[in-house]
Amino acid sequence: MSTKLLNKIPKFLSYGVSILIFGLIIHFIGINFLQFVVGIGKPWISVLALWKEIMIFLLIIWVIYYNIASYGFKGWLRILKKDTYFMRLLKGFWIIIAVTLIASAFSSSLGHYIIAFRYDFVWVVLLLLAYQIAKIIPAAEIKKITKTYLQIIKWLVWIGLIRYFVISSIPWALKLVGYDKNVYEWALGEKPPAVYYAALDHGAPRNQFLWERPIFYGFYLIAFWPFFFLLYLRKASKSEAIFFWILYVLNIFSTFSRSAWWVWILETTLLAALLYGKFALKYLKYILIPVVGLGALVGRKFYYEIFGSGRSFSNTGHINAFYESLEILKTTWISWLGAWSAGPASHQLGIGFNPENQYLQIWIEYGIFGFLARLVGYVYLTVNGFIRGGWNKARTYFQDTQVLHRDNQRLVLLSCNIWLLALAICGLVLHSLADKMVIRPLMLFYGLWLGYSAPKKD
Repeated sequence: MSTKLLNKIPKFLSYGVSILIFGLIIHFIGINFLQFVVGIGKPWISVLALWKEIMIFLLIIWVIYYNIASYGFKGWLRILKKDTYFMRLLKGFWIIIAVTLIASAFSSSLGHYIIAFRYDFVWVVLLLLAYQIAKIIPAAEIKKITKTYLQIIKWLVWIGLIRYFVISSIPWALKLVGYDKNVYEWALGEKPPAVYYAALDHGAPRNQFLWERPIFYGFYLIAFWPFFFLLYLRKASKSEAIFFWILYVLNIFSTFSRSAWWVWILETTLLAALLYGKFALKYLKYILIPVVGLGALVGRKFYYEIFGSGRSFSNTGHINAFYESLEILKTTWISWLGAWSAGPASHQLGIGFNPENQYLQIWIEYGIFGFLARLVGYVYLTVNGFIRGGWNKARTYFQDTQVLHRDNQRLVLLSCNIWLLALAICGLVLHSLADKMVIRPLMLFYGLWLGYSAPKKD
């Protein structure tokens, strides 16, 4: 490879990461528009929908090629071995892949495993990939991408609320981008509903914005809340901070996702405890409690759709799926049904069994050993991340006046680990690590900042 081309690869990587992070925001509505408005059918729409995986593959090739061309294969291996944290992550990933692949070899085909891999493990690949990309691209690019995304979140909560009021009054308007106002539940390959309702086909409209379902938009909002709070709201003016607090909370409330509501309260309480110290009670008293109180007053109006019989299809659905999963595990708790048997991948294969619990899904698919391997890996990533994020010194970092100062990289890592904890809780009621528009941008940011904060190459 010529030196000129080698020097261009960091720029290619920066562009590729940006396209992936920002493109994921409009992925669903974009594919929907191309399929149902432009009229692109199969197989081409399926190929276009894989643009994300194609970009990931190109990024992997560029990273490998750059490092081998720069240091030689053995030289790159020596550099990797010096980064003990990355090597632990990499080894843990290969152990999980080995366990789950062996399990699948006895119960499903390689094709089934690849389909499941997209949902179950690609987010880990992105974490490792972004970690290595951060060692190649300039630090200024990572900060630029981060700052740009913070501005995009501001626009998202603005437009998300505007869209919510539009669909509440004129749902047929979304026909222009391929939605159907006469559909109430989305099925793969069909037009999505213009409006999701809290009581299935009636009641208060739910805000899904650009995401597949309202619950996924709720997952996105709670996942990026610590990120937005720590890196933007804490340095905004008082009036601006209050304004965007209200906008953000209204977006979360309008999803009518109860798991998103409770986890947001937990996140905000945790942020207050970590960052405000002895002022946390005052913070909770004057900010969080009024917000929750206002939500309770509004929620009282929608009690039927939130907690009452209007939501019984959701309440009984979660409970029934849980007991159905336990019945399966009674006979297969050590063994497994295969990578195709439960969760999002099963819908791709037309089976469609959904445990509505990401932990039970992994257990059913890969058995007790696959479940434990994944669980240990997730716990290690979260706990070690809190340590690297300096949770015990969070108040010191919080006082930093420069939003992306060297110490503030710890606040980025801290925010990432709070959302890891948040999505882990949400995983008790759905597959919170499976939605590509939620987990993939998060893991890209987490990997970039992990790599940026790690020791540089010699």
